[in-house]
Amino acid sequence: KDISKDVNVTKDSFNIYISGIDTYGAITKTSRSDVNIVATVNPNTNEILLTSIPRDYYVTLPSFLEKDKLTHAGIYGIDESVGAIENLLDIKINYYVKVNFTSLIKIVDTLDGITVNSKYDFTSEDGYKYKKGINNLNGEEALAYARSRHSYIGGDLDRVRHQQQIVEAVGKKIVSFDSVSKFQDILSAISNNISTNMETPKILSGYKVMKNMFKNALGGSDFININKAYLETYSLPVYLPWTGGNTSAQGYYEDSLADIQDALKITLEKKAEPVIKTFSFSVN
Repeated sequence: KDISKDVNVTKDSFNIYISGIDTYGAITKTSRSDVNIVATVNPNTNEILLTSIPRDYYVTLPSFLEKDKLTHAGIYGIDESVGAIENLLDIKINYYVKVNFTSLIKIVDTLDGITVNSKYDFTSEDGYKYKKGINNLNGEEALAYARSRHSYIGGDLDRVRHQQQIVEAVGKKIVSFDSVSKFQDILSAISNNISTNMETPKILSGYKVMKNMFKNALGGSDFININKAYLETYSLPVYLPWTGGNTSAQGYYEDSLADIQDALKITLEKKAEPVIKTFSFSVN
């Protein structure tokens, strides 16, 4: 069913759920959602908030009214993931984009690579080497960068930060093209590797908005404010009846969840003013 909550993306704030499932091959495959990022866009204040939710976050699955890890919601389809996140964060997800390992490789290679800034020198689990500072990545390198968590001190927290960096880098590279027709060519090239409930006219309208938001930021100004947030968690032993076994999930701190909910609300509702008080999180 159509679960989009359409808005005028040129004038109204909106949320896009970015789901990354843990499989190669056709995007039609159903699998666990290991990347869960909500991109909140306010075209009036030129602000974007990227909110990451850990894959093992212990949430209620809306169709079953049972507790489970958020990643397992993806097994039941994108609707289940969207519903769980809407209930958790007390927001509406207007649109979604689902990608997998193959999607990310295809997207980055179609863009002729992306650039990220690493906090460390490290080698990923599958042997790719990254230096502290600026790294130019192809598709395979970008995937390893987004997935690696055992190669540096921050573990899961740095993996979240890397995933947010990838989303930001892809966005900046896309809007750097000179023309809408170039973007349409890119969209055509990757269309079989992504699943979304945004129709093409809406995507093109959103692209024009994002291009306008990024154009001065690419020149080094503070015209656009990209904030990054993540939910703080702790290890939580749980029993999952459907698997018949004990496992470990991620519980949430009420203060952290409340702060994120406030940040989302402020970003969505903020109006353009000469002086804007920024509600900002960063993953450092």
